[in-house]
Amino acid sequence: MSIKNQEVPTTDTLLSVEQTRAKAGGIGRSTVYKLIQSGHLTVVKIGRLTRFRASEVERLIQSGTTA
Repeated sequence: MSIKNQEVPTTDTLLSVEQTRAKAGGIGRSTVYKLIQSGHLTVVKIGRLTRFRASEVERLIQSGTTA
């Protein structure tokens, strides 16, 4: 039996837009959405909620992409 189209659950913390902004040094809300549109930041949707993996936000900060 194979499992298709299912993601493996992780223990990575999910951050809201506001938490992401704070962690990334106070970047603007519109900057967060520009990072999503450019493919630098991946969204995790839970119903209507938009969340981001903390590890991905950290990777973004380390790469300097938020500047």
